[in-house]
Amino acid sequence: EPRRSCWITEVNWPLRGTGKHSPAPGKPSVTEDEQASFLVRYFILVLATGLVEKIYWWQLVAPGYGLVDSRSEPWRKRPSFYAFKTMVALVEGSRFLGRDPAGAHPPAEIFRFERSGREFAVCWTRRGRIQHRFDRRIAGIIGRDGEEMPRTAASDAKIQIDERPCYVFFG
Repeated sequence: EPRRSCWITEVNWPLRGTGKHSPAPGKPSVTEDEQASFLVRYFILVLATGLVEKIYWWQLVAPGYGLVDSRSEPWRKRPSFYAFKTMVALVEGSRFLGRDPAGAHPPAEIFRFERSGREFAVCWTRRGRIQHRFDRRIAGIIGRDGEEMPRTAASDAKIQIDERPCYVFFG
C-alpha cells in the first residue's frame, strides 16, 4: 500500500490584545511569548509522530496571529518569527531519534534528534522550571529565539528547563 502523506496547512495561535485582527478574540488568545513557545512545541510534537510530512504557519504577516505584525512601519518581527527561524535552522533535515521519558515533576518534554552526525535535544516543561541532568556532556544550549544560553556551572550535563523550548547540543 502506498504511503500517504499528511500536510497541516494552517496553524497559528491568535494573539491577545489585537482586537478585530484576531481570528478568535477572547479566551483562546495568547501572549506573543506564549505564541512563540507554542509554535515550537507544536511543530516538534507533530513532527515527532512521523505521520505529518509538512506543517505551514498561517500567516507570515498578520496583526492578530502572524509571525510579523504589519500595524506599524517598519513591520515588527514577533518572538514567534525568531522562534520559527531558529527551529527551522536547527531541526530541518534532522532525524528524530526518540523521546525521553518524563520523570521529573513538573515533567520535562525532551525530544532527541540527530543532524549531520550531531545529536541534540529540544526541551521544555509544560509548567514551571526544573533542573535536568542529561546522560552526557552538553556542548551548548541555544534558546528558543536563537540566543546562546549559559549552562549551570556545577555540571557539564545539567541545565535548567522551563516552558520556553531550548535546543541542547551534546558533545
